[in-house]
Amino acid sequence: MFDKQKYLSIAPCFDDDNFDKAMDIVLKNKENVFTFFNNNKHIIQFFENLNQTYNWKEFQTLIFKYFMPCAFEIGFDSFTFAGLDNLDKEMNYVFISNHRDIVMDSMCLIYALLSKDYKFTQPILGSNLTAYPFLASCFVLSGGVVINRNAPVRDLYNQSYLLSSYIYDTIQSSFSSIWLAGEAGRSKNGIDCVKSSVIKMIFLSQSKKMLLEEFLQNVPIVPVTISYEYDPNVILKSYEYTIGADYKKRPLEDFISILKGIKGKKGRVHVEFSKVVPPTFSDVKDLVDYIQEAIRKNYKLYPINYYAYDILNNSQKFKYKYEGIEGVENLTKMIRHLSWEHAQNVLKYYSGCVL
Repeated sequence: MFDKQKYLSIAPCFDDDNFDKAMDIVLKNKENVFTFFNNNKHIIQFFENLNQTYNWKEFQTLIFKYFMPCAFEIGFDSFTFAGLDNLDKEMNYVFISNHRDIVMDSMCLIYALLSKDYKFTQPILGSNLTAYPFLASCFVLSGGVVINRNAPVRDLYNQSYLLSSYIYDTIQSSFSSIWLAGEAGRSKNGIDCVKSSVIKMIFLSQSKKMLLEEFLQNVPIVPVTISYEYDPNVILKSYEYTIGADYKKRPLEDFISILKGIKGKKGRVHVEFSKVVPPTFSDVKDLVDYIQEAIRKNYKLYPINYYAYDILNNSQKFKYKYEGIEGVENLTKMIRHLSWEHAQNVLKYYSGCVL
């Protein structure tokens, strides 16, 4: 087992005081959570068992047993997953996925794994989300590993090195698997990317000790694709995409996005696990391209994606994919009150993975 004390700054769940304080905050917000979920029976059961929860793996078990069934009832039409037969239940992996929802991406992936008795997975999260005490507490309890995105430039390298070392030690010690998104922010245009900076960070602590091929033998990477039929935050994303780098988030915006992502209509949701990346890459760019392509080719397309493509391109190329399908026309109702530019961005978002 690796030295947990070395990583307290990025893995607060290892500190018993942090864990206890986080638990207190969540318990004190019980009535607010009941109200948000309309006293859903699964959430009531979640809190009934919370007092007997003493570590992040036990908390994730509660998420699996009670929170996700509640989320399925209020926001999903169906949830499916495939590809787990590509993995060994006795192994730990680094899962790299596309990024569409702040919380549900990792929750869907973890649920799929736990439902088939695969090992626990720690999500890597941005520190911007720890600005909200209740959310920060949930992240601590669920074993979240935190990246400080607001760190001074001089500290970024040391933080990246520490995180890279943590990932390596975690996998080598068989402590848990790791999940992280291929890019820091959620996709705003429907095109899922993997940033070379993410792969370089994972490899950083071992880059002077071994070749990339050897690293991949020691730290198996699995690309994962998460496909939502509907995105509850698509309108907000269209505004952010339009403004670009100058976009300034409003107070509580991330918090509101998380709540909408949990409770909003997502329709059908599918998680696809690719095969383990072969340990044959000597160049980071080639590895990035491979992971990105694996994620994109496994994206599950729904009628709304094809409908958006045809509207955007003034065509009937994919009419046979959505004709007669109930609900696709809601897309035009959604965008008719938007400005031309924002409407175009919503259509681009839903059609981004079609070709």
